[in-house]
Amino acid sequence: MIECLIAVIVLLYIAGAILMSCFIKVSGAEPGGLEIPFWPVTVFIAFFDATAGQINRAIKERKK
Repeated sequence: MIECLIAVIVLLYIAGAILMSCFIKVSGAEPGGLEIPFWPVTVFIAFFDATAGQINRAIKERKK
């Protein structure tokens, strides 16, 4: 299960970097912005939030 989550995170990071670079090319913005470097932070926050939600759900089920 953890391996699948790690694979999904890696794929999301790659897809996000590709989409962001395409957006920069299409919009004509200067490449050197903060969008691409902040992708790992965004993915980490999403992963942490999902993990915390799963832990909270497991605790609630165990209390029942």
